[in-house]
Amino acid sequence: MKRFAVSTIAIVGASTAIVLAFNVLNSSSSAVDDTVVSEGGTAAQGSDALPESRLSGADAAGLSETLASVVETNQQMLDKLNAMDTRLSRLEEEKAEAEEQEQQARDQRELLSKAKKNPKLVNRYNDVMKQSREKRDELIGEQFDAEPIDREWSESAEERLVASFAENLQSQATLNDVECRSSMCRVELGLGGDIDSSSFMELELQLLSEMASGEGGQVQAHHWIEDDGVGGLRYITYATRSGQRLPSAADPFAGMTVEEAIEYLESQEDP
Repeated sequence: MKRFAVSTIAIVGASTAIVLAFNVLNSSSSAVDDTVVSEGGTAAQGSDALPESRLSGADAAGLSETLASVVETNQQMLDKLNAMDTRLSRLEEEKAEAEEQEQQARDQRELLSKAKKNPKLVNRYNDVMKQSREKRDELIGEQFDAEPIDREWSESAEERLVASFAENLQSQATLNDVECRSSMCRVELGLGGDIDSSSFMELELQLLSEMASGEGGQVQAHHWIEDDGVGGLRYITYATRSGQRLPSAADPFAGMTVEEAIEYLESQEDP
């Protein structure tokens, strides 16, 4: 309503200027038409004598220019007001869209919070993610087995890893196997029963630093811990050569909303 009021005021103002200009023109013309010459040669209007009044050509041209300027100014103002009205309408639409998205985000967070408190959904989520990790384990292992061997790089990388672990492992773990090919290395460690999370993190960082030494670029690693079958644990990791990437399994929840993810989990069988 406010925008229309501004437009109306502007139009009325410009129209008033045009009306006033026409009134000046009409008044001047009337003065000329009503002026007569008396028998004595004196100009008079009605019974009262008036001075001679005529609208010269220059005055008429000036008035026409004024009227044209008023019309042009009025059109420019209308164009600006229309552009402003369009912009304000768009801002109102964007505000409404932002409020709708914010409300949707609040609904999604609330729904996710409720789902996290549901033990059955949490167990099913963990099971789905476990299957995804296992699938990635298979993909990485298959790529490693299919790779040709870059003799120069693989021998140098293996020597660095063996020397580093011999110096840093001590009693925390046993280096069972190291094998490098062309884009990654596979390392297998036997873990002692007394290794803690901080020591395990140190082993991981040591592995990555050795893989990155001497070359530029980032290093990726993927690992898991499994039962070695004789009462101990086996740590297996694949680390890439600098600048290389490990294959990834498809995200089981890619493109899903929270509602769709919950429906998907509800359709899964209990682990």
